[in-house]
Amino acid sequence: MKIRYDFVTNSSSSSFIVFLDKIPQNIEELQKMIFGNDKIFKDPFSFSKGRKKNYPAYVVSKTVYEDMIKNGVLKVGRNKKIRKLLIKTVKGCDEFIDWDEFKKPIISCKKINTIPQECKNIHCCYYDRKVGIGCLDVYFDWEAYNIENEKRVIIWVNKVIDENIGKFVFVVSYSDNDGDYFCALEHGNLFEKLKHYQISHH
Repeated sequence: MKIRYDFVTNSSSSSFIVFLDKIPQNIEELQKMIFGNDKIFKDPFSFSKGRKKNYPAYVVSKTVYEDMIKNGVLKVGRNKKIRKLLIKTVKGCDEFIDWDEFKKPIISCKKINTIPQECKNIHCCYYDRKVGIGCLDVYFDWEAYNIENEKRVIIWVNKVIDENIGKFVFVVSYSDNDGDYFCALEHGNLFEKLKHYQISHH
């Protein structure tokens, strides 16, 4: 499985599933959980021209705290509410499966700019230009992929619930499309001191 627990790049946004032993009652408590004694959050792209080198830990903690309160905190248990939250967060994530498992060969594709019969009922073909420009020699079986992906999502969700029974969980999302600050939150390993999963949405 390719769900990342640390630094993720080249994604438009990421959702963070964060587990806590207790619910923080204020920004300062959450800051202690996220940063310990650190007073700054380093921008992972500070080497880029015009980027800040760091942000105050309190400012970042305030952002996360407000998002946490807005989105809600749940106690982890084997119930529909937790399962729904986790499934919704990871649904559509393409990191549970190796895409190559669902490439199907097309042996009849020999002419450039033709679409073989095998592709006509497939929502999207996988383009592989080994044969020639614009020529398809494999297609992607979206139906089989979606069915198998849903199965693996359920297995993963059940495992995560079992491993975190009794803890508290919240979900926040940040995108590098929203500017430098939120880009840093997405890619800067913000929750490294906490049990969490980072789900990259491409």
